[in-house]
Amino acid sequence: MESPGDATWCPDRGELKAIDGFGLNKRMADGRARYRKVCFRRRSTQSHRKWKADVTRENKAEKYRYGITEDDFARMLAHQGGLCAICRVVPGTFVDHSHETGQVRGVLCFHCDNGLGSGRGGALAGVRGSAGEAR
Repeated sequence: MESPGDATWCPDRGELKAIDGFGLNKRMADGRARYRKVCFRRRSTQSHRKWKADVTRENKAEKYRYGITEDDFARMLAHQGGLCAICRVVPGTFVDHSHETGQVRGVLCFHCDNGLGSGRGGALAGVRGSAGEAR
């Protein structure tokens, strides 16, 4: 559809709108943004809300780092009885994984996870090996 010089087509509204309502975009042939400023803000807000509802920050990090979803994490924790895979005393909250293979082994509490990560606790490392092999 051809538009007069002072108006351009708005795909959201399906009609011609005043050109001064569109932002600038030097990558476009006419130098204007595809959507009007108000429509762009609305689209951005809707997209952000949808993304935020679908993915929590923690779930996105677990999926990116370890390849597991929030449901996988919940299943592993339930399989462990809700407790740390090593000490079986404190609820597990941290994903344990092999740095060599990247394979997820289980869910650990803060103290066991930090004890393994720092290289401390020879006895703890032995328990980890047996707990990791059991999975």
